[in-house]
Amino acid sequence: SCELARYLQRRVVSDSRLELLSPASLNIVCFRYRGNDPDALNAEIVAELHERGIAAPSTTMIGGQLAIRACLINHRIQPEDIDALLAGVLELGAALDHG
Repeated sequence: SCELARYLQRRVVSDSRLELLSPASLNIVCFRYRGNDPDALNAEIVAELHERGIAAPSTTMIGGQLAIRACLINHRIQPEDIDALLAGVLELGAALDHG
């Protein structure tokens, strides 16, 4: 889980559409999609990820900013699951970012 969190962190840092809000801490990574009204946008992204069955991250506030909180605790998680989470965040972010 910790290695997968570092993998997620590397993927987030390498994509300019995403912002790392808290580095990987054991098995948790907090990040968000950059966009207009990012707090509302990322809350909507997380809700859609849940609704569509893509992934089930939570949200948290870091420094007054809403973050997508990925806590990797399932021992069955694979790199492909991280890739699916990020693909979903990027697709939804682009589709939902109004402005």
